[in-house]
Amino acid sequence: MQALTDKTFDKYLTDGMPLLVMFHSEFAGPCNIAMPEFEGAARRIGNRIRCVTFDLDGNPDIPERYGVRGVPLFILFMEETPVVSVVGALNEAQILEVFDV
Repeated sequence: MQALTDKTFDKYLTDGMPLLVMFHSEFAGPCNIAMPEFEGAARRIGNRIRCVTFDLDGNPDIPERYGVRGVPLFILFMEETPVVSVVGALNEAQILEVFDV
């Protein structure tokens, strides 16, 4: 799974493919619980939506742009616009249901 940074985020956001981002911090317990669930969901989603992670540590610009206040935060971007966002340690089934994939 691709890990994005402040420098690489816009390249993936503007490539025309739907983008599901898990904003996280490796130091947050709920993020560590949600990460394997997100990886499982990403495998099931396949290439319909690009699933990526974004580590907040050392990357303040993009989280500030989207008002990230709690993690894990999942945001689905369609045509460069955030259309669905959910904060919390979702399991694989919840991720698939919330993002309707």
